[in-house]
Amino acid sequence: MEPLAGALRLAESGVGAERAASEPDATWVDGEPWPTLTYRLAALAHPAGVSALTAGATRRPEDVVRGFVRPVRRRDRLQAAGAGRWLATMPDWPPSLGLDAGPRFLDHMGAGDARVGLRVSAARLLRNEVG
Repeated sequence: MEPLAGALRLAESGVGAERAASEPDATWVDGEPWPTLTYRLAALAHPAGVSALTAGATRRPEDVVRGFVRPVRRRDRLQAAGAGRWLATMPDWPPSLGLDAGPRFLDHMGAGDARVGLRVSAARLLRNEVG
């Protein structure tokens, strides 16, 4: 629950506001298997800039990519869109992966699900900031 508590603190303070004095523990990011990692990250994705959580996720781009592709193949669009938000914040993934097409695909396949639409829109906004 510690990563969720940190995300809630950031949401309460607003994007770009001063960060809480003590940041939640994000050491779990380094030890999680990739399916669990991206499952947990998808629920916690937020555009709050640099944090221990984003730094940990950025150290594992291949695992986050796997965590994006797997739910796409399983037609779990909500999970894929959540992982896509994290990918959007990572500037170093190779363009040859074709992940720019991911949001378009999810937007098309997830039509009618507002949660997927929200996550896809957030990924697009984040990618424009990073890219």
